[in-house]
Amino acid sequence: MTNKDNLVEFAEYVINRQHSTLQEKDNFHIALDIRDDDQFFILNVFEKILLNNETYFNQIDWSKWKICFVSETLTPLDSPHNHYNHFKKRVLDPMVHKYGHLNLGPTVMTINENLLDFLDKKHVEENHLVNEYTELVPHPFDLMVLSPFIELDMQSNALVTTHN
Repeated sequence: MTNKDNLVEFAEYVINRQHSTLQEKDNFHIALDIRDDDQFFILNVFEKILLNNETYFNQIDWSKWKICFVSETLTPLDSPHNHYNHFKKRVLDPMVHKYGHLNLGPTVMTINENLLDFLDKKHVEENHLVNEYTELVPHPFDLMVLSPFIELDMQSNALVTTHN
C-alpha cells in the first residue's frame, strides 16, 4: 500500500466516521494531537488530503466539527509555539474561501490565554486553566487523530508512553 493509498484510506475513514456520527448527534468531536516533534504530521495530513482535495473537502460538514487539541503549549494563541496558531494558519485561514465560496469552519476549543501571565510564568494559573479546558472537552471523542509518536491503552484511552 502506498502513502497515497494510506491518505485516501484515512480521508474516507474520517468522512465515513463523520457521517455515521452526525446521523446520531449534532456535532463531530475530534481530538487532534499536533506536535512539533513530529514535524506537524497531523497538519500535513489535514492539508494534503482533507483541505486540498476538493472531493473530500466538500464531503465534510466542517461547521459541525468540534476540535480539541490533546497536546497544547501554555503560550498565547498567536505564538509561533502554540499549536492552535499553526492549525489556524495552515487549515482554518485557507479554508474560509476555499474552492470559490465562503466556508464555515469547525469550532476549535482553545486554552483561555487570559489565564496566562506572560511576564511572570510562575503565576500562570495552570490548574485553573487545565480545569477550565477539561470542562470543554467532550467525552468521548468521536475521532482521535494522534501523533505517530504516541501510544495509547485503547481500553482506557490513557496515555501509555511518548517517543521522542
